[in-house]
Order: sequence, then C-alpha cells, then structure tokens
Amino acid sequence: MQLMKRTIGLMFAIAIWLLTGQAAWAENVTYIDQDGIEQTADATPLTGNETSLDAGWYWVNSDITYSQAIQLLIEFSEVHIILANGKTMTIDLTSSDDAYAIESKNMSSGLFLYTQSNTGSAGKLHIKLGKEGQVGIQASDFTQNGGILQIELHGNNQKGAYFLWGMTINGGKMEIKSYAPEKSDDASCGLDLFGFTMNGGVVDIDMTSPKGNAYGIKTGSGETIKLGYRDFDNDYIQVATAVAANSYSPNYSVEIAAPCRLTDGTNIYDGTLTEEQVAAISGKKVQPYGMKITAHQGELQGGNEWSPFGVTKYWATFYYPNKHFRLQDGVLAFYVVKSENRYLFFLLGEEGNEIPADCAVILMSESADIILTKIDSTLVDAPTDNQLRGTNSTQAAEDFRNKDIYMLGKIGYDDDYLNMYPLNGNTERPPYKAYLVIE
Repeated sequence: MQLMKRTIGLMFAIAIWLLTGQAAWAENVTYIDQDGIEQTADATPLTGNETSLDAGWYWVNSDITYSQAIQLLIEFSEVHIILANGKTMTIDLTSSDDAYAIESKNMSSGLFLYTQSNTGSAGKLHIKLGKEGQVGIQASDFTQNGGILQIELHGNNQKGAYFLWGMTINGGKMEIKSYAPEKSDDASCGLDLFGFTMNGGVVDIDMTSPKGNAYGIKTGSGETIKLGYRDFDNDYIQVATAVAANSYSPNYSVEIAAPCRLTDGTNIYDGTLTEEQVAAISGKKVQPYGMKITAHQGELQGGNEWSPFGVTKYWATFYYPNKHFRLQDGVLAFYVVKSENRYLFFLLGEEGNEIPADCAVILMSESADIILTKIDSTLVDAPTDNQLRGTNSTQAAEDFRNKDIYMLGKIGYDDDYLNMYPLNGNTERPPYKAYLVIE
C-alpha cells in the first residue's frame, strides 16, 4: 500500500511538471548582489521547456534554448534569474509569431538578472527577434546586477526592451544591436522605458542599421537618463543611432550621477548635460574619468587644531573602495581617530593631498568644487585606526538600523555650522561618502 502511494505521488509530481513545464526542485546557489557581494539563494534550475515562470528564484546551470515566449505569471511580483558562469539561456523568436521573448503579465512583474560569481566567464541571456514589431523583454521594471544580456533585433519596428517603471544596471553587460534592413520610417528602439539608471557595468546599444527614426534609449514623460560607474577600468556606455539626437532621448534630462565624471575621449562631463553635450556623446564610448564633489561651506564644530572653531571652510566626505586619488591644490584630506570619548581629526599622510583605496575621509577645501583625479599608486597608507567607513553603493535604511551612523551636515537649522550628525533611521545611505559608525 505504501509503495502504491509513493508511486501515485511520483506520477502526480511528474504530471504537474509536464503541465507547467517547470522543474519542481531547487538548489542552493551563489550569486553576486547589487553591491557586488556574494550571496546564496534557493533557485530552481531552468530546463528550456518553460512557457511561464512564477515569482521566485531560477538559475541557468546549462546551455538551454527556448523557441517560444516566457511569461512572468504572478502580478506585482519579482522573478530572479542567476546565470552560471559560461552558460547561456537563449530565447530565439526568429521563427516565432510570439510578440515578446519575456513578457510580464499586465506589465506588473519585475525581472532581476545576476551572475553567479565574479570569476570566470559570465553567463548570458541571449534574445533573438525576427518578425516586425517584436519586443525582447516587457516588464514593469528590470535590474541587471551581473551577467550578459544580449538582444538582437533582426526586424523593423522592434524594441530590445520596454520597462514601464524603468531599469537599473549595477553590473554586467547589456548589448542591444539591430541587424534590421534599412527602412525610412523604421521606429525601432533599443530601450523604451520610464527612467534609466546606470550605476555600473557596460551598456552598448547600436541602432544604426535600420536608419529611419530608430532610437537608442528613450524615456517617458519627465524621466531622466542617469549615468554613473563603479569600475574605472571597464565600465562604459555607448549608444549609436543614425540620427544623433535619437541616441539618448530623455523626456527630461541626461545626468552624470554625482560625484562621477565621464569622458568621451575629448570632453569631460559632469552634472546635467546640455542638448549640445547629449548630441556630442552620441555614438561615442563614454567612460569614467574622475570625481567631482560639491562641498558645503561652514564652520566645522567639535574639531581639533586642524578644524578649529571660528574657521569657515568648504567641507565634504569621500570614499572609494579600490582606486587611489589625488586632490587639487587647496584641498586636504583627514581621517578620524577615537581618543577616549572624543573623535579627533588628523591629516592623512604628510601632505593630505592623496587618498589611498578603501580609505574614508573628510575633505576641507578653499572652494566649493573638489576635483579628484585617479592615480595608479600612492605612498599614503590607509590608517588602521580610522573610524570613518564608506560604501560605493546606496544602502537601504534597514541595512544599518541597529548602528549609530553619523554623516556630515549642518547643525539644526543653522547653515553656518557643520558637524557629524546622526543619520535618520529611515534615510538611505548614499554612495561614495564617508560615515562615522559607532557599533
């Protein structure tokens, strides 16, 4: 009798798997999160037979190919896909009448893409479109934390992706390229979305093939294209269209995320770009150049001989994990040491004009704009007794709710005085800044 029950149970499980096309087991696997930190998740291996995915975690641990669309079933939910190193998930619609390669039901599900580790060759999600009007990915929002997303457009009036609430790329590579024949009224689009944020990684979009009125990145009403980076050596964005003005087509603005600076090899950009600057970077490889910080003027309270009472300067904080920087003339870097119940400022190195990697500092300047230039090496060591900490990514309030964290700011409502004040427990901690952390 027990054997019969087990047999019936097994047959039932197989029947469910055949009906849904989804595997019924999960494995604990590693992945790299939005901050570049290794995490683990229980993820279901994908097989290449799925036609729909419920909310949850999945991983690609072998080369698999789909010739039909995949629908994200659960509304107002999230689907997370981990790409194992060297493995490719292909969705080939070149011979399909399906409108989308990946489609969110009622455009209410978010899609997240990860790499499994920071070593070895990255895994890939490869989408190929064939018929006119097809779309690679349609979802409420999209976040790429790693891996490679490659979308090929072989027909006219296609879209690489459409994201109702926008997208964020924190790492990995996004490559969208049109191979469509030339068509004078072509209205293809690499990315059509409401808001685009690049915190790091690579974005390479080539929509020159169909000519016509094809767009690279196109945003909705009042939305912004925001560009930044995390990896000085490898991150970049390049968007090319036949009409230069269509490469970056925000309804509002293109911004370089502070404190980042970018260059196209000729010019250096920061802040909000003008229309002329947006047109100038069309088709060009735009990559990291350096940092620019806007300091706050005031008298820093509670300091020692380096920050005495009654002296008004411009003040800011800075942190970068894996690069060294040199400061312009008129700017000094300090670190903080705890002495009994006091926190004292000390000049960093002999001259205070260089910042080693992974060293959080407070900056004192004679002017509001502080320029930091990347250097290959420095003789200055990061002090082991420095009480300042930093992060190169935005951290949510819940990540540090049980710690006393102080950040530089004005005292109360008086703009003339600055100090390290407690960070509100409901406030996100922004990147590239230094914080005083009291455990």
